[in-house]
Amino acid sequence: MTSVLAAALGAQASLLRPEVAEYVAGVPSTGGAACSEGAPSPVAGSGQPRRGVGEGLFTRAGSPLRGLLALARPLVGPGLLITRWERDVPFRIVNAPTGSAALAAHRSFCFEGGEQVAEDVLVPTGRPGGLLDLLGRERRIEVALRASATEAGHLLLESTGVRVRLGRAHVPLPGLLGVSVRVEGGFDDELGRHTIAARIANPLVGTVLAYTGWFEYRYED
Repeated sequence: MTSVLAAALGAQASLLRPEVAEYVAGVPSTGGAACSEGAPSPVAGSGQPRRGVGEGLFTRAGSPLRGLLALARPLVGPGLLITRWERDVPFRIVNAPTGSAALAAHRSFCFEGGEQVAEDVLVPTGRPGGLLDLLGRERRIEVALRASATEAGHLLLESTGVRVRLGRAHVPLPGLLGVSVRVEGGFDDELGRHTIAARIANPLVGTVLAYTGWFEYRYED
């Protein structure tokens, strides 16, 4: 089963360094951890993808806007806005493939002031490099992404447009009201760990969400 990210990258997937390529492909490492309580277990030998779990540390994470972002929660819904801005933030991400049509991610930021969660679902567009990222628990914000491989063999996701879902309507946001998204996933040879750097920004208010750090990745049934 081809992963959503690998399908979007197409031939560019071959340009990724091996550790990043394995992450993108969703190929389990040998000796994966046992499944956690309440998690669905695939039938042995069925070829059903396993969920990936990453745990690590952000050297800096959250939003400089902090509590001001709460004003936008009625529009965007839960599971999206992060209202803290701290250093050395432990985090956990769970990537759960849902067949071949989507990849759901659940990110837990363990701030000193309490845990906050950001969720999204990646779906393919059928165009080379094309992905649609549905943000938040209610998927009200839709970000069109372009997936590519960098010269260093990292995975790069960059936004090409943003829409907000209002009832049945999907309304494109103009530049000043929209956001730009850039996410780069790599690997640190010295640490032997995956790296991540992400920034979501608005032309008027600046950084809406950013995080940079490292994580270790495993697979669970």
